[in-house]
Amino acid sequence: QAGIVRRLGPRQRAAGRRREAAMEARVLLIEGMSVASNWYSEAVLGGKETTSSEERAALRRVWASLGGVRRVDFDYGTNAAGVQAAIRRGGLAAIIACDLSENEARLEFESHLGPLVAEFARRGGYVLFPTSEGLLLQSTLQAVFETPWVRSSYYRTEWGVPPERASRVDELFGEAPRTFSAKACSIRGAGADACYGVTTSSRHQSLSMQMMGYLDASRKDATSVTAPEGLEEDFDVAVAVRDFGDGKVAFFGDVNAEYATCAQIAALCRHAVERAPPSPPLVDLVVLDRLALPPPDFDRVVALKARGNDAFHRHAFADALACYRDALRLYADKPGSAGAQRGDKVKLLSNSAECHLRLRDFPAAEAAAQAALDLDQSCTKARLRRVKAVAFRLERRPPPDDPDEPTHDDDRDDLLDELADELDQVRFELGAGHRDPTRRSPAGRLADLDDLHRRIDRLRIHPAPPSPFLHDASHTPPATDA
Repeated sequence: QAGIVRRLGPRQRAAGRRREAAMEARVLLIEGMSVASNWYSEAVLGGKETTSSEERAALRRVWASLGGVRRVDFDYGTNAAGVQAAIRRGGLAAIIACDLSENEARLEFESHLGPLVAEFARRGGYVLFPTSEGLLLQSTLQAVFETPWVRSSYYRTEWGVPPERASRVDELFGEAPRTFSAKACSIRGAGADACYGVTTSSRHQSLSMQMMGYLDASRKDATSVTAPEGLEEDFDVAVAVRDFGDGKVAFFGDVNAEYATCAQIAALCRHAVERAPPSPPLVDLVVLDRLALPPPDFDRVVALKARGNDAFHRHAFADALACYRDALRLYADKPGSAGAQRGDKVKLLSNSAECHLRLRDFPAAEAAAQAALDLDQSCTKARLRRVKAVAFRLERRPPPDDPDEPTHDDDRDDLLDELADELDQVRFELGAGHRDPTRRSPAGRLADLDDLHRRIDRLRIHPAPPSPFLHDASHTPPATDA
């Protein structure tokens, strides 16, 4: 064995030492959850292209002083078991759930990692959530950590430390910057958790806000004489840290991973390593899928969906919709576990949208199709049904009372452009072979695309009067989602 070691070159030996150090690292970074590669985690660990060489070096020094960072790829849920194993092994002080911004990955995180990271925090660990989609993330933080934070807004301004939280920020963030400019998804309801928020001198730096006449982004004077520092208690916050059990959960709303945010993340991890004991192995924890339906309830869902599909094929659309609604009530606010349960909820919502279309309730059809897409953006039928619902709703809009009133509407034109773009994308995917495994032939859906394109072209010219429904009740309906 000694001879083998001597034949290794200096690079191989250095790589081996890095692997050994990574195994001992007390910070775990979970990536593979972003809508756009792992750019945010790369910025956290070493800065961006726009970060100065001095700032990059400062970040690398901090992480090196902490023993490095152990990185693990969640891979949008396909490697959930690997991430669970990394957390269960123990020895950690902090977990960075980096840029949990892709919607399906967020649901997979709640399902497979939510109970585990919550227990990690209860036992003294720190869990950090830097994200480019802070408004979307709040429902996950509320579900997993019971945070009271609510999403507020999205803009660039100068963020700073609330004066009443200065000592806490000094303790948690050490020498990290105290003010910084960033475009951030802000929250409200942070209370004592607020670490960086708008200041009394904050001004809107986003051009879109300035063009709308919004200039002042500052924290205002309080209306109560008991308010801290004489300032309003509820204000926009970009960074919040909340005690959870013996540990903490932290939110970073900066959407661009500015250097100041990366320095704050590193500083909070340093605080965790210095103050929190290494986490014990969590092999004793049984992770239950909090998003899953109990098997008896899902059996009822399957039976109700089958009854609804049968009613649909008999053209009894109201009866079919009632069955689909009863099945959806069993889900309540749960998306269902990944796989069959979530897939059936998407189908129930998409089928409900088709029933609403047949019953000419176009706003309800649009809402049902959008709910299906919130769970699965790739559902082609739901995408087409949403376009139909919006197009038919616009066709049924009554003409203006005054015949001389202009019919041009910029918002309406933008919506028509969006619908046309969606149809083009669906057409491309059908042509490229990315098709749902449904019983209906792609040719049938291409015919729908052609019809919808014609309707949108007519709507561009003038608001059409109510027109015959696309699918007459006498026609054979297309297959429901199975």
